[in-house]
Amino acid sequence: MILNTIKDYRVIGHTDSRDEMLLLIKDKNPSVILLDINAHPACSMDLAIEILKINPSQAIIATSSVNRPQYLKKIFLSGIKGY
Repeated sequence: MILNTIKDYRVIGHTDSRDEMLLLIKDKNPSVILLDINAHPACSMDLAIEILKINPSQAIIATSSVNRPQYLKKIFLSGIKGY
């Protein structure tokens, strides 16, 4: 993973499971969450809302390899801080 090669950054978890992600967040309390919204943008936005219920100040950055401008407003309204 590229992020592991950057000085002063540490990846503390990686998962494809919503439930595992919520457990990791509760257990590890990450500074930033990178949330891939490629497969299911609507589910990712719902997940962001759930994450923010756990920690309202959580920094979440959405990532995508596909340009989906129709989701940008919804992404930011869900509480995601960056795209």
